[in-house]
Amino acid sequence: MPTRSARDPRSLLFLVAACLIAAGPAWAGLIAHYDFEDYATPGTALDPAGGHTGTLNGSAAFSFDSRVGRAAMGLNGGGDISIPYSSAFDINTFSVSAWVKIPAEQGDGGILGTRFGGDTTFDLKVRASDIHGDVGSGGGWINTGVDIRSTDTGSNGQGGDLAHNAWYLVTYVIDDSAKQFRLYLDGDLKRTIGYSGTPRLMKPGQEMRLGNASGGERLNGLLDDVRIYDHALSDPEIAGLAQPESLREPIGDLFNTGVDGDGVVLSGGSPAAPVNDPHYDITEFAGSPVTPYDAFVAEADGFPIPPWLANDALSRWIDPTGGEDSNAPEGPYTYRATFTLPRHTVLDSVIITGRWATDNLGTDILINGTSTGQTNTAQFGSLTSFLIDGGFVEGINTIDFMVDNSPSGANPTALRVQYDIARYDRLIPEPSSLALLGIGLLAARARRRRASRAA
Repeated sequence: MPTRSARDPRSLLFLVAACLIAAGPAWAGLIAHYDFEDYATPGTALDPAGGHTGTLNGSAAFSFDSRVGRAAMGLNGGGDISIPYSSAFDINTFSVSAWVKIPAEQGDGGILGTRFGGDTTFDLKVRASDIHGDVGSGGGWINTGVDIRSTDTGSNGQGGDLAHNAWYLVTYVIDDSAKQFRLYLDGDLKRTIGYSGTPRLMKPGQEMRLGNASGGERLNGLLDDVRIYDHALSDPEIAGLAQPESLREPIGDLFNTGVDGDGVVLSGGSPAAPVNDPHYDITEFAGSPVTPYDAFVAEADGFPIPPWLANDALSRWIDPTGGEDSNAPEGPYTYRATFTLPRHTVLDSVIITGRWATDNLGTDILINGTSTGQTNTAQFGSLTSFLIDGGFVEGINTIDFMVDNSPSGANPTALRVQYDIARYDRLIPEPSSLALLGIGLLAARARRRRASRAA
């Protein structure tokens, strides 16, 4: 198949556009950034911009229901993140921005507050019908009604009464030079409030909290991509934060075990009439590599269910033989699933989470032939969680689930897999960037042609 030359303007066009998009919103003046991508280090929230590490308290926990990147911070009203005082936060002009998602009405659902160990500085929260902020000087309040009200609908019709189970970008700009509080929702200016006095984000002796505005005003919901800047963000900068740089897509060709192409569970087979699973191949049988063939949907409920976990409407057991009671010789078995990631996938965004059950020991999960080091010692009585967040490639990918059958002699062996999250982000070229780049590239190409004819 012919491939596009590296000199082809179309290839160069997308490459340059992708680089511009990947750069994302400006990092100038970003003094703290909590993207919650450090889910592999439980108990802390790292700050890659300023090094102001936060500590998770109570029930605060990483979640893969995110708006930006792989992970967000899950808060159910019983936890928050504490961040020590830093002189970097002792500023008068600043911008605070965070993605927020709530599952239900909030009393006082804190996004960020510095009123711990001292008062009258700054807090930001979601309430039942508005977004509320308090701004002070550290010695007294300047304004305790810095609110995006339900009637502050701006240019897109969305006020401060947030719908449930939807992501919103809340951005507050405290501009001491202009003596203005500018309040934005999803990049749209909702309200401008003038003031007198000198605001202060934080003062010595205080502690900042994410997910808590003051006291016990904790958020019941999700936070993602929390940013603090040491300057007043402009309208274009805020619009850039609200504009997705990539399109989030499900991995459409990755299936639970024992289902058809629509995700509907298949009927159990029998030795006389086996039913194939179209999405999983057996590549190793009792320790020997084999030409891949379809795994079989295990027999309908009955021994070995129980002790195996019962089938349900989402997945079924599959086995390597299609025989009675899923019997097979002792030894290792490998079940392989394949899926596709298209061109321009942001590989660092790909995440697959799920649960598996095995008979007997689940010895490993491989992604594209590389071990993830995950085992299933609980075996067949319950589903054990797994996470795959690396090792992906554009094009065809493989996941191998490795199972060891024991003891000696023929006995039941099988696999059960149920995915919870399987998704990736794909770059979106900005039309304006593409148009400008296209004009420049076409002009350069025309100059080369003229030079070639002149020669």
